[in-house]
Amino acid sequence: MATKSDLLIDRELAEARDGLRVGISAKAAARLLGVHVSTLGDWRTQSPPKGPGWTKGTSAGGGSNQRVLYDYQGVVDWARERFDRSPKEQRLLDELRQVRERAREAELELLVRRERARLRRLTGRHSRKTPPSQEG
Repeated sequence: MATKSDLLIDRELAEARDGLRVGISAKAAARLLGVHVSTLGDWRTQSPPKGPGWTKGTSAGGGSNQRVLYDYQGVVDWARERFDRSPKEQRLLDELRQVRERAREAELELLVRRERARLRRLTGRHSRKTPPSQEG
């Protein structure tokens, strides 16, 4: 007999499958992948992280006790790309995903540095010049 928790997870997955929700809980993602929820937690804490992408959702009070959410379609895609693949292929797919993620982060860091330099140039110009109305 299914427990109340099982029924809630089933409903959550059905809603996600029907497009009524995007994010699913770690328990629902674990059920979908056929792994224990603690395995997902272990994957998240590995460096670099393993497993499907996840994010922290907002809890009522915010802060450090935010709920971990998985994108339903992301979990499905992650599982599908590993189906019928050798362990080496799976490892290489994980490595490729990680390299692409690091490249995106590096691009963002470069953009942030450029914008900070631009901001320094802009604010530096204004702080060095005295407006004509205040000259002597």
